[in-house]
Order: sequence, then structure tokens, then C-alpha cells
Amino acid sequence: MNFLFSVLKQLFQLIYIWFWEIFRLLFEDEFSDTIESESKTSNNNRVVNKLFHDNLWSPKARNYLLRRYSQKKLLILDLDETLVHSTPQPIDSHFQIKIKVFLDPKPCYLYVYKRPYLDIFLKHVCEWYDVAIFTASLNEYADPVIDFIDPEKKIKQRLFRDKCTPLNNTYTKNLNIFKRDLSSCIIIDNSPIAYSMNPQNAIPITTWMNYQDQKKDASLLVLLPFLEALRTVNDVRSILGFRLKNFN
Repeated sequence: MNFLFSVLKQLFQLIYIWFWEIFRLLFEDEFSDTIESESKTSNNNRVVNKLFHDNLWSPKARNYLLRRYSQKKLLILDLDETLVHSTPQPIDSHFQIKIKVFLDPKPCYLYVYKRPYLDIFLKHVCEWYDVAIFTASLNEYADPVIDFIDPEKKIKQRLFRDKCTPLNNTYTKNLNIFKRDLSSCIIIDNSPIAYSMNPQNAIPITTWMNYQDQKKDASLLVLLPFLEALRTVNDVRSILGFRLKNFN
């Protein structure tokens, strides 16, 4: 039931985004000349009809949509408990990779489990976005894990603990470090503290630790329709920011 609710919620958000984007497309500055000329001789209904029937399929509109899709936004992904779970003791025999790391400075082994649907998720988002991993883990551990989940090297950037901002014995992530317009940056993280500096850019996700009741977790899968639509908006914060508003 929870899975069905999540899917319906994502589809509703998808429909909302597409309607919003069509509205923005019709009334953006690129069509202001049409609005201006038509408004002198026609009522508002005729202006809207003109935009829908003449401009929506015009070369100008097609070029607008092509630019929107060709300029990839940046999708920043957390690693541990968002994409994978690692443990010094195997939970079961189904771990995907065993990594030897050196900590203080003794060697130890970590058993890494991939979140369900991770491969499908990465396949699609790497086509739609410039993808980066931003983790509070050390690179000695995180690098081999990323190499494993991304064998084709489609992930563009990797940022580790040294790029995080210390905060009350933990770490937060300042998205300005990517030197990208924040209107085109999205972060997916299971920790609210991690994205506390840019909450309007965040998509929260449940913490995944490969517990028995999480074997059929579909959090990554249900995000795909939403992310496919979100890549087309002018400013991701105009959509993600709704989560922070009080509608009571």
C-alpha cells in the first residue's frame, strides 16, 4: 500500500510539473512579443489560443524545449544509506562487494550492499543529469565503492569528507562548492543535516540499511518519474521548495 501511495504521489508531482512548465513556456519572455501584439486587437482568450495553436509547435518553441533538455542540471547523490549500505559484519551472504580499507591504520573489511534498483536508477539519471557523488565518507573507502557501482564512469564528480563542512560533530554539504547555479542543482540525501545549507535543493530519501523489511525498498525507483520531469524546470527550487512551506 505504501509503495502504491508513493507511486501515485510521484505521478501527481510529475503531472503538476508538466502543467507548470507548459504554462511557463507559453508566457515566458520569448513569447512576449506575440502576447503584446495580440492583446492590442484581441481579448485574453484569443491570446491564449494563439499561443497554444501557433507558438507551441513553432520553431521558436521547439528550440526552447531543445535548449531546456540539452542543458543538463546537476544531480548530487549521497552514498551511504542512500545508494549503498556498508558494514564490517555481513548481514547475509548477498553482499555485492567486499572492500579492504585501512583505518587507524589497521586494515579491515567492509561488506557493501547496493540499494534495490540502484543500477536502473543510475542508468537513467546519468542520461538526464550531470551526476556527482558527495559523501561524508573518506575517499579511501568511497572511491572503490563508486568504482563498483559506476563501472562505466558516468558519474562526473566525486566529493568526499574533506569537502564537507563540519557541524556539531557531523558534516553538512554546501552545494556552492560545485560552482553551479543553484537553480539547477539537486541533492538526494537521507540526512537532513547534510543538506541543511541548501534545503530548497533537496529531495529527502529514507535511510536504507538493508534491514529485512527493506529488502523490497523501491525509493530509488519511484523517484525516477519525478526526476525525469524535474530536469525540465527553470529553477528546481520552485518545486522542491514547496516541501518547506506551511500550507496550514
